[in-house]
Amino acid sequence: MRALGNKTLFLPGIIHLPTVPWYRKINKVDLGTVDKLAASFVALYSYSQREGIDYDKVNAIVAELGFGYNAAIAISNGKIVDGVGGTVASIGTLTSGALDLEVVAHESSWERWDVFHGGIFYYGKVYDMQELVNGYQRSEEPYASLLLAFVEGVAKDIMRARVSTPKANVILLTGRHSKYDLVVKLLKEYLRDLDVEPAGLLKGAVISKELVRAMPQLVRD
Repeated sequence: MRALGNKTLFLPGIIHLPTVPWYRKINKVDLGTVDKLAASFVALYSYSQREGIDYDKVNAIVAELGFGYNAAIAISNGKIVDGVGGTVASIGTLTSGALDLEVVAHESSWERWDVFHGGIFYYGKVYDMQELVNGYQRSEEPYASLLLAFVEGVAKDIMRARVSTPKANVILLTGRHSKYDLVVKLLKEYLRDLDVEPAGLLKGAVISKELVRAMPQLVRD
């Protein structure tokens, strides 16, 4: 990054925002990383434009179902006021998410990159959500239970975030795993009293993080 000089720009994570009360930051680091913050900006903008309402009238939760991590970001009156980041959220595809401290206490060591292990892909020994979806539809274990663990965990994280924005009645979905119809269907069954809908992409965007799955050449390049 030093070689890039003034081309380097650091953006905040959600924990850095002054709109998040300090008491929600106690014993926390991961309230949502910068990509979750960016997804929330896009979701807020898209929803405001779609509904024809001002930002300060938006009360919503942005739920990102990412490739490795999930997150639930609370928006109250157009401002981000809380977040459940991937390492404190429920189990993801790659990450184990929040761990029982009894589990941690029994580990002899813990490395930085261990946060990328213990997710549903690890237990299913597959690395494609479609395989879990297919297994669920066949009632095949452990895929069916792993998919339920994933979706139910997302629902729980959303309800955690809703405590910080009680007027929120819409859940805006982002992330590549929110594109699976079965995942959305199951999530709606858990959240029957809430409106669950896609956040929408930024108009004019050609390349974005979500497009990597549809454009694998970007990964190779």
